[in-house]
Amino acid sequence: MTKNELKVLKFVRNFIAQNTYSPSYEEIAQGCGYSISSSANAYRICKQLIKKGYLAKEQGKWRNLVVANGKI
Repeated sequence: MTKNELKVLKFVRNFIAQNTYSPSYEEIAQGCGYSISSSANAYRICKQLIKKGYLAKEQGKWRNLVVANGKI
C-alpha cells in the first residue's frame, strides 16, 4: 500500500466514524491535503483501494464507500 493510499484509507475510516456516512471525493481530496480540483486524484486512489480490497462500495447509496472487512 502506498503512502497516499494509506492516507486516504485512514481519512475515509475516520470520516465514517465521525459522521456515519462516507465522504465525497471532494471531501477526501480536501481532507488529505489535495486541492479541491484534485477530486479525480482521490477517486483514482479510492478505485485502487477497492481493487486491493481495502474499500468497498455499497450498492444503492449515494455516498457508498465503506472500509472493507474492518481492514486498517
